[in-house]
Amino acid sequence: MTTPAQSTALFQRLHRLLSSSAIACVLIPTTLAAEGDPLGDAGELSGTGAMDPREVITDVMIAIVKFTALLAVIAIIIGGVYMIVGGESGVERGKRILLYTIVGVLIILIAGAVVSVFVSLA
Repeated sequence: MTTPAQSTALFQRLHRLLSSSAIACVLIPTTLAAEGDPLGDAGELSGTGAMDPREVITDVMIAIVKFTALLAVIAIIIGGVYMIVGGESGVERGKRILLYTIVGVLIILIAGAVVSVFVSLA
């Protein structure tokens, strides 16, 4: 059995690891995408120099869903760690983290579906 001090140190190390991983997952694809074409895809621009608002809304929605999926994976890992090493109170806290994560992901997915419906109608 681990002591509270050991559990705290473990959670701090896990938090630093997950934070670094999340930052790397965001920065690496952005950096790689920037190397391809610094001016972006000029073919997506209309004659007025503006992108179609439906495309912009869809792109933003997809980015939000991807970022939410990344956060959900991190939250599920943290909830699982709480359940494993947190004792009786950690199990309850881990269950709450998992429940809130699942509810949050469902809300984001439903919102994305609603936005998709309205964008397709426009």
